[in-house]
Amino acid sequence: MALSIEFERALSIVALHFPNKAMLNDKPMLAEPGNTE
Repeated sequence: MALSIEFERALSIVALHFPNKAMLNDKPMLAEPGNTE
């Protein structure tokens, strides 16, 4: 239980530092590594 709560808090902190746009941009890059070139 405690671990899940701390994990959720960590996700919230990460979400604040990295806006949804940044996270969305990472997904396609991971899906298509060729775009990184």
